[in-house]
Formats: sequence, structure tokens, C-alpha cells
Amino acid sequence: MKVILLEDIDTLGKMGDTVKVKDGYARNYLIPRNLALPATARNLKAQEHQLRDIERKRTKIVSDAQSLAEKIAGVSLTFTRKTGEKGRLFGSVTNMDIAEALGEKGLTVDRKDILLAEPIKSLGEFDVQVKLHHDVTPGIKITVLPEEGEIPEGAMEEAVEESASEPAPEVVEVVGPESTEDEGK
Repeated sequence: MKVILLEDIDTLGKMGDTVKVKDGYARNYLIPRNLALPATARNLKAQEHQLRDIERKRTKIVSDAQSLAEKIAGVSLTFTRKTGEKGRLFGSVTNMDIAEALGEKGLTVDRKDILLAEPIKSLGEFDVQVKLHHDVTPGIKITVLPEEGEIPEGAMEEAVEESASEPAPEVVEVVGPESTEDEGK
């Protein structure tokens, strides 16, 4: 079934594109969620008008994302967590923690849009990207401090060195029992 996309969908295309998808996907997912319209003759004729509306909507979304990016770019967040030896955290700082902290500052960001490969588990300063739009990804500065208030001497340097130079996991080769030629004789 051919449909006209009303929203950007990463796996299909951008707003206004006419794409071919499976019938069930269109009927059960795209159309009920107002993500697409069936590409009928009537809708295709109306597509020109819709393309203008979609372009206005796309421009508004990008401008909203850029204005939010300007606000986010100036933000730096500080988290305090309990720490063990060498600056390792008990627990971690996750994208959910970052989204909540941004929400407290009046900036609404979905936690899925915070690009954090893995939770932060050590003390230090980190740069985290926020994907507001596929063209707009501002960075925010995250600082993780110990709850006790004092950083153990050398903990920050050791934590940074550990994260930069963590050895790769050791590969162990498993060898089965050695076979000899005279076993069967």
C-alpha cells in the first residue's frame, strides 16, 4: 500500500514522502496514529497543498528544536553520588536522571533523545549529546561529584585513566580433548 507520510519516520522517510509499505503496517500502525495517509488519487491531488502544510510544520519543528537547543547548550548539570574507592560510583547517572534534571530547569526533553551510550559510573566531567531533531543535537556538560563533598586524591585522574584505558576482556580459547591417530586402533 502506498502512503503519504505526515511525520518523519526514521525507517521510512520524511514528511510528505510517498512510500510503499505493507498493508497491515499502514492500516494498523501508520494511519491510526496519524503518521500517514493512504495515497489515493484524491489524497495525491491534495498532496501539493499538504506538502505546503507539511513544510510549514517541518520548519516550525526545526525552529522549535533550535530554540530549545540554544537553551540546552548553556546548561551544565551537576550530580552528587555515593562513591567508593578510586572514584567509582555506587549506582550510576542515567539518561533518565539527566532528563529529570533538565525538567527541573524547565527544559522538557525525552529521555530517549539523550544520547548516552552507557550510564555514567565514575566521577568527572562528561559531554552528552541531546538529539532534538536529526539536524539539531546540542551538547550539555555533566559533572559527577562525590556525595561526601571531597574528591579522594587522584580519584578523578584514575577514573578518567581507567575509562580511557580499560583493557579488553581476555579471550580464552577452549580446546577440546586432543585426538590422536591411534585412539581408534
